[in-house]
Amino acid sequence: MKKVYVLLGCLFLILAVLCAYFLMKEDEVYDDWEDKLSSLKVPQSIESQEEVPESDEPTPEESSSESIDETISQPPESEPVMEPTLDFTPLWEINRDVCAWIEIEGTKVDYPVLMGKGEGNEYLDTAYDGSSQKAGSLFVQESYNSSDFNDPVTVIYGHAMSSGAMFGQLRTTYSDPESFGTHGDIKLYLPHEVRHYRVFAAVPFEKLHILHNYDFSNNYWYRSFFKRIKSIRAIGANFNHDAFPEAGDRVLILSTCINDGTNRRYLVMASYLNDLDDN
Repeated sequence: MKKVYVLLGCLFLILAVLCAYFLMKEDEVYDDWEDKLSSLKVPQSIESQEEVPESDEPTPEESSSESIDETISQPPESEPVMEPTLDFTPLWEINRDVCAWIEIEGTKVDYPVLMGKGEGNEYLDTAYDGSSQKAGSLFVQESYNSSDFNDPVTVIYGHAMSSGAMFGQLRTTYSDPESFGTHGDIKLYLPHEVRHYRVFAAVPFEKLHILHNYDFSNNYWYRSFFKRIKSIRAIGANFNHDAFPEAGDRVLILSTCINDGTNRRYLVMASYLNDLDDN
């Protein structure tokens, strides 16, 4: 009988070693994948389309001393600063489904966003380059959202990886009130612009397909949903009431699973800042 126990113990030990080996190899592959991904985040300056017309005014040398003094006393008008976006060309050469790039400073969230066909399920376990990857990709669903992010509400889905990859840091970052306050800005790169969003809520939420159950083009349902969010009282729920959206504002929702056996999701919600400025 002792021999049987020894044999079983050896078998379990071998299985544990094999599991650890394959997990280590998977981490190495994922690290290589992340290194390759970071090299594709190439800035590209947005050039102004307006040409400065040639002036017919006389040069300072041709002007009187009085006009020179007047010119010097007037500070030059500052030109608007165009924020650089990303060059999507190298990303599109790999996968035309790349529609955006999301970045939350101070977290690991710094990834391309894919437009998944239909429900987008192919990107649950597929990397942006088409390779099989347990971490999958961040993605939006073509059945519910457009690639220009101009819908009233756009939902980006991603796994909560134990390594913190993808949306693995959302819950730890935003469930703490202090960290919630210091990570309030989300940057979204689109092919021709950069958008800034302000986080207004982070809450645990039931496993409900939000875009299927709420018609956000209808002001009643829009207000009803965010009123429901505002009423949530749960551990890990935090709010910035000054940034809550009004009907007509564009909202970004980051949705990931909560790995605690409750079958819930954790949502981080942010309003497009330009919409807030217009209110």
